[in-house]
Amino acid sequence: MASLPWWLEILREIIANREKLKILFSPTKYLKYNPVFLCDTYQEDTPIEDYVPYKQEVCWIRPTWEETCEVVNNISVYKMSKPFKLGADPVHLKSFQGHAYNEFWASGKLTRDSDVIRLESLNITQKETKLTTQKAKYSDQVQSNLVMNWTNDHALKKIGITTLRAYFASQYPRKLPPLSEQRLANTIGIALILFYRNSYGTYVPYLPARAKGVINKKKILAVFEGGYHCTSSGAVEWSEGETFDQIFTEDMYKELKDEVELERDDVEVMLPVALCREFLRGGKPQIFFAGLTELSETQLAERRKIALKKQKALNDKVEIKDEQLVVPDNNELKRTAEFQGLTLEAIANLHYGERFLTRYLTR
Repeated sequence: MASLPWWLEILREIIANREKLKILFSPTKYLKYNPVFLCDTYQEDTPIEDYVPYKQEVCWIRPTWEETCEVVNNISVYKMSKPFKLGADPVHLKSFQGHAYNEFWASGKLTRDSDVIRLESLNITQKETKLTTQKAKYSDQVQSNLVMNWTNDHALKKIGITTLRAYFASQYPRKLPPLSEQRLANTIGIALILFYRNSYGTYVPYLPARAKGVINKKKILAVFEGGYHCTSSGAVEWSEGETFDQIFTEDMYKELKDEVELERDDVEVMLPVALCREFLRGGKPQIFFAGLTELSETQLAERRKIALKKQKALNDKVEIKDEQLVVPDNNELKRTAEFQGLTLEAIANLHYGERFLTRYLTR
């Protein structure tokens, strides 16, 4: 029987240890990160791995590198002309949304609003994927996907509903609401794991440590605080581009530059590998990328320091710490990551990233 990937071993061992599960996947005021709870809540939606709380909509990795590139080149995007308006029926839900918006703004988790991209629907065949998208506001997800477990004294309690997750569970028992559900923003997130060659000549994932707590007074992260995270990630900004590469791949390169100071020329190869829906944020769509760089650990660390310096100089939101998971082999990788923790998004990204790496190295 084949051994489990190191990151899945970590997750299983954490789940078996209740105290460690509480510490590494502790809930925040707005979201409950416990993977057991999430998979139980959406038990009719199959997770990508045991207790990895993401539902796969499409994986673009094929048996060969050539087939993978071909299917990636056949991802198309259709833009709806009418901007998205967050559904607010019944009236208690509208009150809840307004309260959530004010709460995020006051806490520093929302410092500016921006145009982002909502996924309205997907059309998938063996060789083609069509994304139907719509312009939305970042604040739309602040009032929906980002507050699924918020339990403050909000308006939904007046009708006997404790959380927004429970509200949707009453209408869609044991499964995620459809993408077309207008009361959820379902804006598209992107995440990337780059692999690099360590000093032992082994390709390992570049996993920076995620910032946690108060940064620059009130500017704190909206999601995934602490733990080792993907190389870079973010919400996809609305653009005038028409193709998948012009919209999503370009935004991924922008995130890579902003967060860890890596340029396009620093990346040997990068591809989208899957589109999933995340249980944590009530079905928010997530596009995972994977890639490879020939930069060394030292060079990656130097670039990361530059990125952090720029973020602080701009008084911007600092998303990572000057720290990454650096270990000689997978056994040590497992021990270190088990102690410090991996984010759920990083675990899901690794699920596809390692398959991508195998295809690329054996092409």
